[in-house]
Order: sequence, then C-alpha cells, then structure tokens
Amino acid sequence: MLNSLPNRPISKTEADTLPTGEEVEVVFPPTSESITEDTDGELRIHDLLVFTGKRVVAIAYFEAETE
Repeated sequence: MLNSLPNRPISKTEADTLPTGEEVEVVFPPTSESITEDTDGELRIHDLLVFTGKRVVAIAYFEAETE
C-alpha cells in the first residue's frame, strides 16, 4: 500500500479510497494543518499517519520552495 502512494499530497477523494485490511488498519491526517484547500477548492492532505499491525508510519509531503 505504501509503495502505491503518489509522491505528492493526495486529495481527500484519494485518501477515502486508500485500502485498509490485514496489512493497513487506519490511515488519516495527523492534524488539521495537514489538510489544505487548493485553488480549485479540492482538499489536499499533506501528511498521513498509517497504522499497521506492528508499526505507525508517518508520511509527510513537502512542496518545493519557489523564488
């Protein structure tokens, strides 16, 4: 499941369709600051906490700084 995540913030719609099951129990954004709204009004999730049977994995996406 982790290998299938894109290398960018994901939309709320994408997050709602992430698989859960034996390997992955829960996936959610850790804080309210992890969710932002883009210019099209789509919610984007920049950080995820993924709970598996034995581990908690934190995934953070950082946008490149532009000058």
